[in-house]
Amino acid sequence: MYRGCSVQQCAAQNLETPDFDLEVKTRSGERLWVNVSTLAFEEPRRNRRLVVHLTRDISRRKEERRSCLPRCWRSPKKWSPPPAKRNTRAAPVSPFSEQEQRILSSFAQAKNSSEIARELGITLPTPRNQRHSINEKLRTHNRLEAVMHAMQNALI
Repeated sequence: MYRGCSVQQCAAQNLETPDFDLEVKTRSGERLWVNVSTLAFEEPRRNRRLVVHLTRDISRRKEERRSCLPRCWRSPKKWSPPPAKRNTRAAPVSPFSEQEQRILSSFAQAKNSSEIARELGITLPTPRNQRHSINEKLRTHNRLEAVMHAMQNALI
């Protein structure tokens, strides 16, 4: 399980290494989403640990989810977040700024950082920095987890 360490550190320490999604830019300038899985195993011949990263293109799946997400929010009878568990995370350590609140709401509408920056008239690094701040305050690891946590706790 993730304990605040990098993927390679988790693998080296025999901790569970979670899969993660990553947006990449190809040499041709095309943007793709890839899912990265990490495998770690002992190589008996050389007596060392190998860490292998497997990637697969999930751009089509991401686009399908992105187009579905706003419809899901509009029709709560069809889809609703899972019920809160007994050991849910506490509310944020410190309250959200207005900017963080706007950005979190935009994430809930399935907008990416460049769309948010364009819409709010801010530079591209701002939503990314705010996303890190939001994740830190909510003790989450990614945008989707932050949105789900915020919805479950009526923060957005």
